[in-house]
Amino acid sequence: MTELEDNKVAKLKRCLVDYVYGMEFGLRAGLEERVEILELVNQLEALNSTPALKESPDLLDGNWVLLYMGFSELLPLLAVGSTPLLKVNKITQSINTSILTIVNSTTLSSPFFHFLLQEIFLYLKQLLKPLFGTSVNSSKHL
Repeated sequence: MTELEDNKVAKLKRCLVDYVYGMEFGLRAGLEERVEILELVNQLEALNSTPALKESPDLLDGNWVLLYMGFSELLPLLAVGSTPLLKVNKITQSINTSILTIVNSTTLSSPFFHFLLQEIFLYLKQLLKPLFGTSVNSSKHL
């Protein structure tokens, strides 16, 4: 990737993060915002220097924080988090391809309690299975 392309990717990433800020993971995004976000994502995907993650799965390794999601099975969880008694603070995922683990967690809070839920993305086991050619294990702890 050239320096010009690197600068364009960095600018698009900043723009995307700025755009999704305050949208509560996408729950508060209207149609116009969703269209703009999808356009930014499409532009980033077009500049992706590793289009085939099967060839470089280690690029997925790390701790990921969800900032925004489009249409997903998790939107009902976020809707629950919009009630006065419960708030979704953070949704994270830790991926380690060398030992085939994915740890998913959601941090919820309320005036009455604070707790951590793990493995709410169980469907990812099936989603990532074709990527690794074997089953994906979820860890029971962080």
